[in-house]
Amino acid sequence: MRMVLVASATWAVSLCTHLVGSLISQRWPVGAWTGTLIWVSTAVALAVSGILVMSILHARPFLAPTVALVVVVVMLSALTTLMQDVDRALSAGALLSPGRSRIDPVRMTFTGLVEVSSSRGADCQVAVMVRGAGSSSTYRRMALPALAFGDDAACERMASGATVDAVVDARASPLGGDEPWLTMENADSIVVIAEPSGFARWKAALYDDFFGVCQRLSDQGRMLVPGLSLGLLGAERYDADDQGALDLAYVDYVREGFSHAGIMHLMAVSGGHFILITGAIHGVCRRVRSPRWLTGLISAVGCAVLAAVMAPSDSVARALIMGVWSSGWMVLGRRPRSLVALSWTVIISIIVDPSMSRSYGFSLSCAAVLGIVLFADGWRERLASVMGKSISAALSMTLAAQMATAPIQVLLEPEIPLMAPIANLIVAPIVGVSTIAGLTAFALSPVLPLLAYWCAVAASWGTAVMEAAATSSLSVPHSILPWLPSPWGSAALVLTYVVVAVMAAAWRGRAARRRAMSGPGRAFHRSPLSRLRRWTTETKNIVERLW
Repeated sequence: MRMVLVASATWAVSLCTHLVGSLISQRWPVGAWTGTLIWVSTAVALAVSGILVMSILHARPFLAPTVALVVVVVMLSALTTLMQDVDRALSAGALLSPGRSRIDPVRMTFTGLVEVSSSRGADCQVAVMVRGAGSSSTYRRMALPALAFGDDAACERMASGATVDAVVDARASPLGGDEPWLTMENADSIVVIAEPSGFARWKAALYDDFFGVCQRLSDQGRMLVPGLSLGLLGAERYDADDQGALDLAYVDYVREGFSHAGIMHLMAVSGGHFILITGAIHGVCRRVRSPRWLTGLISAVGCAVLAAVMAPSDSVARALIMGVWSSGWMVLGRRPRSLVALSWTVIISIIVDPSMSRSYGFSLSCAAVLGIVLFADGWRERLASVMGKSISAALSMTLAAQMATAPIQVLLEPEIPLMAPIANLIVAPIVGVSTIAGLTAFALSPVLPLLAYWCAVAASWGTAVMEAAATSSLSVPHSILPWLPSPWGSAALVLTYVVVAVMAAAWRGRAARRRAMSGPGRAFHRSPLSRLRRWTTETKNIVERLW
């Protein structure tokens, strides 16, 4: 649990730095003073970190190693967050400046997959990394994430992994996000600077083959099988030919059902995919009696390959880091610990990319893992006596993940899906089998399209059950509990958890005392005052030893 506290402090400091930087930049525009601030902050952080490291190396450090680690990690988190915020603020200011010429090209690299546009004024969209903007005399290098939009002519020239120069209309995101929106108004202005790598072209061809196989499925299969397998719904992928496009009313209906039933997470790649892959690798290695270090090495490679071919997302990054971390411990001959792996995943992710602390996908993924690790086993043991081991295992994991992610989900949509436990319990037996069938179809689609088709058909049988569970929830009255919007709703939900936990602890205490009193004699219990006095004395002793 100590590493969980370190990870929580890292996350909290990064969020606070983002918030304070945003408030300061609104009052004092980012300018030349920011460079001085960064250099001073860097010098202070390096000096304090050096002192703490040297103190730990001595026999009697003036701070406990855990406290020193918290201080060092917190300073690194604040420093990297400050540097990223300042750099992106300066880059966005230069890109969105009214004085920037509309005819000056913007250099960008397409980092995501080309998807159907969420804006009515464009046909497609793709995540990009802006590398520079301006003319030859005013050119400014930058590394600014953005979202590019275009019409059909521009979409045909977009390829994941390519670097281009294009004339764009840049504006701030109307949804309030940090990523600017770039509209390519003229496809003829797009000049390819660097073609996609061989791996990027192979990945694009693999996606084309897989979606071609899925085109022969029913409507629900064409939409849900790619979502379950790759984290990209069939309705989200941009199709230049627009052949066999799904009905938009049906797409919205299914999406609403999945959200209503609380099973939308099934359409995103997360730790479940990596668990399936590593589980299969461990099973094969166990059967051939390979050494433990080799099993861990193959598992790490399997996680890296899976992450490389999946649609990029923050939840995939979390699952990759955690999977590689756990495989590394296996290579060293030690048993991986989930809480430690999750904590170091959070610390590494936020220090390397501080924007992760504000990512809903990363937050939901981490919260789900934390809930499962902390509560699933205990709840499974208590439920097993009532409903059996298999059902209790599925229900305990669902309830633990839902409970942990609910405070974050209400920030996105202020409602609590009451049907989520039942819907997740219905689809739990077929999620793993359908995912494996979908991934098999994805892998076989370039070489054995007929076999890939039948694997996709098998996956669509499972997604049909998911669709039925999702759409059926729409007809259940009072299946959604409205909740308070904004962070107040999240705080109210956490407070509800605390009150329920306190009441449960009090009830268990009374039950334990009642059982003790039923026997001969009388049980000895310390009074609350004596327990408080003992806690105060122990805390005082610990502080004296630390200082």
